[in-house]
Amino acid sequence: MGYLVYGLVRVIEATLFYMLAFLVAGYLKSPIPPIGSQAYIIIVVIWPFAVPLLRPGLRTIPIIGEVFSVFDQLAHSCLGKTKPAENVLQAGVKATDCRDTQDSQEEHSENMKQSRCADRKEAIDMKRIRRILQAIAAFTLTIFVIAVCYAQETGSDVLLAQARSAIRSAKYQDAIKKATDILTKDPTSAAAWCLKGEAQSRLKDTTAALESFNKAIQADKASIYAVVGKANTLAELKNEAAEAQELLRQAASMTPSSAVDYLARGAAFRALGQYEKALADYDEALQRKPDFPEIQMNKGMVYWHKGDYASAIPLFTAAIKLDPNFVEALANRGAAYRKTGNINSAITDYSKAIEVNPNDAMTFYNRGVAHEKQQLHERAIADFTSAIRLQPRYPEAYLNRGVAYTGVNKIAEAKQDFQKAAEQDPSGEAGQKAKRGLEMLKGY
Repeated sequence: MGYLVYGLVRVIEATLFYMLAFLVAGYLKSPIPPIGSQAYIIIVVIWPFAVPLLRPGLRTIPIIGEVFSVFDQLAHSCLGKTKPAENVLQAGVKATDCRDTQDSQEEHSENMKQSRCADRKEAIDMKRIRRILQAIAAFTLTIFVIAVCYAQETGSDVLLAQARSAIRSAKYQDAIKKATDILTKDPTSAAAWCLKGEAQSRLKDTTAALESFNKAIQADKASIYAVVGKANTLAELKNEAAEAQELLRQAASMTPSSAVDYLARGAAFRALGQYEKALADYDEALQRKPDFPEIQMNKGMVYWHKGDYASAIPLFTAAIKLDPNFVEALANRGAAYRKTGNINSAITDYSKAIEVNPNDAMTFYNRGVAHEKQQLHERAIADFTSAIRLQPRYPEAYLNRGVAYTGVNKIAEAKQDFQKAAEQDPSGEAGQKAKRGLEMLKGY
């Protein structure tokens, strides 16, 4: 029985230790697995062996040292290594042997005095132990409640980070699932609604994306991320450009309170052509969250729009260092390399982007253009074909595949592609170039 009680005390003690560790991990934003996991079981098993090693260190901590000291005393009492357990846990009323003997009255009186002193000392000890045990119970309950709160908060932070990472690597369905998991527990999480909306927008599900951004705005009217996300989604609709611009101006007038909002307001300034203000917001966002890849990537896009491709490349590179699977940063750096004439590096970046996300038509198209610049016509044709397969209405891809076909003397195929480009974009640039191509091939 003593060993059973000893084990129970050690399990309670290990649980308290694990909750403390969980609390510290939550404070440091570095969560450990929840209670009940393999990590918890391992700690319970090794804890009795770890206590002797940890005891000197634990006793140097005023409150925690006292708590673990009492646990240690209780545990060893169960095994008879200190006072018997019943002496520690009973109410302090110790039976005394007051049997009369043939001793003298003085001896009897002395014995009674010593017995009463021992009883009083034992009662005092038990009162102290009761107070300590009550304090342990309160302390354990408090730690448990705080640990659960941290677990919920930290769990949401982890899921948000995972959703952002999924969007960076173009795993949009995964991002939606992560965001939905958060919203199941906290339907008022504006950040989760925004990430869900962004992923839906990338999947061209405009209606669902607008609904998510509207719910984000309802949850937090001060969320610049939500306003800019809604504006970007509306900008994809032909008849909503005016409202999108109005939302961007609204976002530009709002006051950021976090790195994410500075990033979002910077995006609004960039879309409005106010590049210096955008750069200032991105710099502020970096001060608050230097390990946020999206900030570096968006800052690079400011220089891209300014035509300063050489300055954009190091910023895209910084974003890729933070997340090597950041598809958008890889594709944008590839485009910047192509603009600066570094075609080989451009192809390398496009290839990596395609490896991470093989479902993006534009990346195939851009790599096809790079291959065509190197006169690698067959490779260019393969890339343009992949782009058309992913996005059947793609006049630029048809036009450039037609050009590549002429490079390998496949005139009939070139004519077909020029005709298709002209049909898909009769009044646009691609369509006009395709018509000129057809004129040039009339004699063939």
